Amino acid sequence: MPTKQLSELLVSHSPETTEGYEGFYHLYDMHGDVASATLTYLLREHDMDKMHKLMERMSSTADYLNTIHDNSVEIEYVHQYDNMKDIMIKVPHIVEQIDIAMRDLGMDPRPTPIRGGTDGAMLSYKGLPCPNLGTGGYNYHGEYEYASLTQMKKGVELILRMIKNNVEA
Repeated sequence: MPTKQLSELLVSHSPETTEGYEGFYHLYDMHGDVASATLTYLLREHDMDKMHKLMERMSSTADYLNTIHDNSVEIEYVHQYDNMKDIMIKVPHIVEQIDIAMRDLGMDPRPTPIRGGTDGAMLSYKGLPCPNLGTGGYNYHGEYEYASLTQMKKGVELILRMIKNNVEA
């Protein structure tokens, strides 16, 4: 794999060039000195089979680099979280409560993929189902990432409405 193809592969599957349920490689951190360098990538994918394909591509890239850099490239995979969808389908009443509260507030419930790890995913796999309600954030994983105070206030309204609906039930 020529170096140009290698860089194009990683750039063409970066967060800013993908959307929705497309997987990506995100160069999250890099540091080094004259003797060595460490690159830390986040690999994101909603489907475990597709995640394994991302990992295979990363491993084959390392294999290629090792042929031209004297076997100096090592990969370490660290599992961060699983897709919370597997938990949420077991507790549909929670998602239904969110939809009802959103409609009560005149919002349009539209599930959208979260393209990164969340506290909700971690808590869900620890036994506390926590669907992501939104953070008010936009342009994640880039230099133009920001949070909207207006959207954050809507999130508070949603939570208060969910509480009210459950108290009245």
